[in-house]
Amino acid sequence: MVLKIEVYLKKVNGERLNGVTDPLGSTTVDTNLSLAKVEKQNGLTPALKASFEFVAKYTPAIASIQLSGVAVITGDEQELAIIYNECANKRPLPVAVMQVISNFAFVTATLTAQNLNVPWPIPLPQIPNSAAQLPL
Repeated sequence: MVLKIEVYLKKVNGERLNGVTDPLGSTTVDTNLSLAKVEKQNGLTPALKASFEFVAKYTPAIASIQLSGVAVITGDEQELAIIYNECANKRPLPVAVMQVISNFAFVTATLTAQNLNVPWPIPLPQIPNSAAQLPL
């Protein structure tokens, strides 16, 4: 059976640390997505709750973005039991689950960064110089 993954925010914190008209200069953004815990959720449908935190740290310190939330994973009871047992043994969540959480966190952090008028926490594609010089 296919897993269903729903991601919910519990906290969004974004702060611009320099003046809104100050030049940004060269900035790097380090991001970290960490899983806090995975627990069984009581209810009519078997489910797991995976708590997560996302942090975008800017250098120099022009802004900070922190997100925390929970992913609710539903699906086949046996499959959920396997995932829960693996997490209890310090193994990571399945890649598909982490990808959904990561996509959600990066999109939310990008929208927060846009509202703060600071660089996005994702690298934008770069066109190599050789491609820029090709004739049209």
